Order: sequence, then C-alpha cells, then structure tokens
Amino acid sequence: MFVALSCLLLGYIALFFLWHKNYFYQDPLHPAFVTKVITLTLFLPLVFSTEIASFSFESKLAILFSGFAILFFDLFLFRKRKVASENNFNFKSHKTFIVFSIIFVFGWLGRMYLVSNGYLEGTHLATNIETHAASNLRTQIGYLSFYSIIGMLLFSEKSRSFLFAGLLLIEILWWYFTGTKLALFNVAVPVILVLFAKTDFKLNFFKTLFLGLVFIGLTGSAFGFIQAYRVEMAYLIVEGDVSPETTVIAVGDAAIATLEGEETSRLQEGALLERVNNGGFLGRLIESDASSKEVWYGSSLAPIFTWFVPRYFWPDKPPQSTGRWYATKILGWDENSKSEASITIWGDGYMNFGGLGILIFGFIWQFGFYYVYQEFYRRGGFYTFYSILLYPQFLFGVEQNLALLFIEAQFILILTIPFFILAKAKWTRNTLMA
Repeated sequence: MFVALSCLLLGYIALFFLWHKNYFYQDPLHPAFVTKVITLTLFLPLVFSTEIASFSFESKLAILFSGFAILFFDLFLFRKRKVASENNFNFKSHKTFIVFSIIFVFGWLGRMYLVSNGYLEGTHLATNIETHAASNLRTQIGYLSFYSIIGMLLFSEKSRSFLFAGLLLIEILWWYFTGTKLALFNVAVPVILVLFAKTDFKLNFFKTLFLGLVFIGLTGSAFGFIQAYRVEMAYLIVEGDVSPETTVIAVGDAAIATLEGEETSRLQEGALLERVNNGGFLGRLIESDASSKEVWYGSSLAPIFTWFVPRYFWPDKPPQSTGRWYATKILGWDENSKSEASITIWGDGYMNFGGLGILIFGFIWQFGFYYVYQEFYRRGGFYTFYSILLYPQFLFGVEQNLALLFIEAQFILILTIPFFILAKAKWTRNTLMA
C-alpha cells in the first residue's frame, strides 16, 4: 500500500514539473520546486529501501504523511514571484565595494583565528568546542568572507567576472578544507540566486540536464574525497602534526584514495544516498525505544529565545541542536564523539507533539521557506541580500531541529545588518522596494 501511494505521489510531482516547466526554467530555486525534490527523500526510500520495508506501519505512515503534507501545503503557498528591477541592486557609491572588501579581509582573519584555536564548529577541525552563545557567534564569523562576496556580487555596478570567479573558487576550496561535503552547494546556491535576481538568465531542457549531471557528479565525487580527507586529517590532529605541508599531503592522499579505491567508491555512493534518506532518519527515530520514552512538549524550541543567555549564568542551558541526542540515543554513536546526525524537522516535531508535531513543524519550516523567498527575495536591497544568505538554511533545514534553523536566521541577521550600516546604504522605499 505504501509503495503504491508513494508511486502515485511521485507521479504527481512529475506532472507538476511538466506543467510548470517554463516557469521552472526561469526560477528553478523557487520553493515550489525545491520542496517537491525534498519529498523525494521521503517517498523514494519508501519505494526502494529494504530497511524501511521492515519498519512498522506507524513509521511508514509518518514518512508518507510528512511528504504528503509538503505537497498539500504547496497548493496554498505557491505564488510566482516578481524579480526586483536591476536598479535595486546597484549602490551609488564606490565606497560600498571597499567596505565589503574590508569585511572580506576581516572574515579571513577570523577564519585563521578559528582554525588556529580549534573553534571551527561543525567540522573535523573543531578541537576546542564550547557550547555557549559566544562560540556560536564565533562560528558565524567564518561565514563573513562569503557573505561579503555575495554582497559585492549582488550590488556591484561592474561585473568583475574574473575577480568573483577567483574568490568563489577560493570559497569552495575553503569549505572542502574544512571537510564540508556540501561545499559546492554552500557556494553555488547563493550565487545562482544572485544570477537569477540580476539577469534574465533562463534554463532549458538541455541546460538543466547538463548542469544537473555535472552538479550530481561533482557532489558525489566530493563525498568520497571528503570521507578520505577527514580520515587523513583526523590522524594528523591526533598526532599534533597539522601544518600547511601536512594538509597538502593529506589532500593528495585523499584524492588518490578517491580515484583509485573501489571501496572508497562504494562508501561514496552509500554516503550520498544516506545523506538524502530523510525517510530513513525519521523512521529510525519512530522505531527506536528512546523516542517512546521521551516527549519534549515544545521544550526543544526554547533555545530560539534563550540562546544569547551566557552559560555562566545558566550552566544547564539546553543545547540548541538535537542532532547530538539523535546520534547517540537513536543511532548509538559514541558518547564522546562530537558528531551529530539528522533528526529532521519532522522528527523534531514527532518528539515534541507526536503526529501532530510532524504536521506543525513541517508547516512552520515550509511557510518560512516560502515567505523568505516570495516576500524578501523579490524586494531588492537588504531584503534580497538577507534572503539569499538565509535560503540555504531553509534548504538544508529539513535535516535539523526547528530551533536551530531560527537561531541561525538570527545570527545571519546580526551579522548582515552592519554590512549596510557601514556601507551607508540608502534605506528608502526606492532602494528597498520593487
């Protein structure tokens, strides 16, 4: 039954893309299309995963219900956006470009500080993790350089194509250096949003097919490389032998292992498929004994309003992310490991309010995703800049708990407002509204 229903819903998704294909070519990152792709990470495992086939009726129903809810809410949230006029993306002062350039330099200085002190949270280079608000803000400093590049790319009056291409390549290499498997997504998604906001660029069938295959190929290769690279770097960190020379050697060894190792290729394929298996993550949660012993009743949302309270005054302050809890309690990972796993938005909702929580949390995420895109992205000025930086958080927000998503939105806002204060942007209706 679940396989048949999933196939019917997959057919509906295919028809939706065919019916709106012309609009998709103009606006491929609209949430109406992206959320349809996200439902595939729920429906496809129901059809093909032998693990999910062994799950209980309740787990399968929850997975199917989560995907169906996305398609249902799409019917009410989908509106074709209007792009702001080009004038809304041009600052009148050359000084603005200089300000963004200075922020770029300070961002890289911040990165060097984070790496040298082990504060690069969420990466294999994090050796000195602290769990208070200051550590979270320090982590966001690592994004300053990229934010400044997106600002320059969005608001610059001149193309500076070679400059931006070089800077973006450096960004991709940086995220690979930190061991981020989705480095290409982190850079490409905001850049594509800028491209569609400022130009009349349109896709067609062949462009979509070619770019899609290239993107999937590069991302798949990155998973295998990063897997091997993390192992090499972990050894260097344990030995206390991290230096530019040893890092270059680690990169080379990881690349060779990726190209030559058949076992690495199998791990690479498995890691990529597991990363997009949201149905499996949700099902494992519901199947576990831990989920039946705990009910959070909304307590996981408290950090949205309390993250800024110093842990010095509140030693037992709850963590912002529940990914660590999921990794240890559901997947049985080592308690001493710093790694986290994907609880998913729906899993977070289930732990708070059961089946109703899946519906509520899923809707809040989806409504926020649509609102940021349809109301902010089309306005121009600061609104567009903020929405472009926030878009990846919603795109990958399905992998984490709801509180962490909105905390990250606050962090980005805190960091981006000074960009415009320093640049003395004109906060008028003409510059902010389309």
